Amino acid sequence: MFANKKIIEILFICLWVLTAFSPGLTVPPACAGTAPNTYLPPILIKLQKNIVNDLYKAGILVSHNVDKLSKFDFKAGETYKLLGEICQSNKYIIDCAIINASGILTSIEPAAHKSSEGVDISAQEHFKRLKEIKKPVLSHIFKSVEGTWGIAIQYPIFDNPGAGDENKSLKGALSLLINPELFFKDIIERQTKGLPLKAWLMQIDGTMLYSPDTSHFGQNIFTHDSYKSIRNIKKMSELVAGSETGSAMLEIAVENNKSTTESSLNSSNTLENVILKKAYWTTVGLFETKWRLFVILNAEYAANTNASSAEVASAPANLNFENKKAAFKQFAQNSQLIYNIDNGKFDEVKKMFADFYNQNNGFYSLQYVNAQSVNKFGWPAENSLNNYDYKSSNLLTDTQFLLAAQKQEDASFEARLIEGHTGIFFLTPVFKGKKYLGHIYFIMLK
Repeated sequence: MFANKKIIEILFICLWVLTAFSPGLTVPPACAGTAPNTYLPPILIKLQKNIVNDLYKAGILVSHNVDKLSKFDFKAGETYKLLGEICQSNKYIIDCAIINASGILTSIEPAAHKSSEGVDISAQEHFKRLKEIKKPVLSHIFKSVEGTWGIAIQYPIFDNPGAGDENKSLKGALSLLINPELFFKDIIERQTKGLPLKAWLMQIDGTMLYSPDTSHFGQNIFTHDSYKSIRNIKKMSELVAGSETGSAMLEIAVENNKSTTESSLNSSNTLENVILKKAYWTTVGLFETKWRLFVILNAEYAANTNASSAEVASAPANLNFENKKAAFKQFAQNSQLIYNIDNGKFDEVKKMFADFYNQNNGFYSLQYVNAQSVNKFGWPAENSLNNYDYKSSNLLTDTQFLLAAQKQEDASFEARLIEGHTGIFFLTPVFKGKKYLGHIYFIMLK
């Protein structure tokens, strides 16, 4: 390593770029061997890039400090001061520690974790790997000696950092222990808020790194009872292990035709029916560690068909689009609809959407966007956004919706849906007198 921070950063960037084309760091699908015809939802690709970028930044944080630490005694005041500064740089950091060459936790900050000093962690797989290859490592999820779930980025510290590889003497390692819930929540939940999907991050062996249900951290989706309602779980484990990117249908057993949410997978009730949910995955990671990032769509499919109920309803593609627009514009002028929207009676609006949807074939969904460009709800719910803010710029259609709100007039366009279909959108404004209440819109499948 070099003392100059800029040189260190340049070298780390070079390492990041080079490893992108090797079994080490995985980057967006175009660089990871994704088949040209493999469709991945744009939100999945965006999540992938941001997770990789944030892991890279955490790696930079560690790499910038190892050369300094090589000059200090591991118990010196300067060492603790530097560890404290690193810990305070991000809320997701549980602690920063120095591990000596024998695998003993020698120095730890913050002081609340000082009781872990002296603990032998030489048996931890990621430290064993670092000691063997004398290169930085990213761990899988593990139960730390501090008693919490964590992931660690560790960087070797050498007695003589400027020497050639063959002459370097391992002095120890700088370890950054990360809270996976805080680290991934900030990325994933911020970017998926309001979208009709769930996101999971797991190891290739199925161990959960991130789930909206924090009780699932550390559980293995392929073996734990919490996921026993996924009927084709064995097949999924083979697909996930063998493919860096892909898609598949999850076969989920449910009771009495009720929708299955992630939190209900713990149910021990008799399982009677099977629904299908579409899952897409890709790969993220750093150094030699690879994880699978999933999005699972809320839309439910009958087990004996490849089409969801909403797709079946919208199947007659030859229905006259102009007639649909005319009927929908008239619906937007319905006095009861206007009253309900203006007075926040959204349950009544949903009922009116459901009636209109059921009485008119050909719609994939009907949705309402308020005057602040927030997509409040839609019908059916599984094909609709929920409190999604178009100003967040997470979807390709955000610009069109913001422009329609600015102009307060009709708009129509085609766009790829998260589900993978191409949708035909028609937006029409709702007014009470001159007061703009937002837009209602429909989607038809092309």
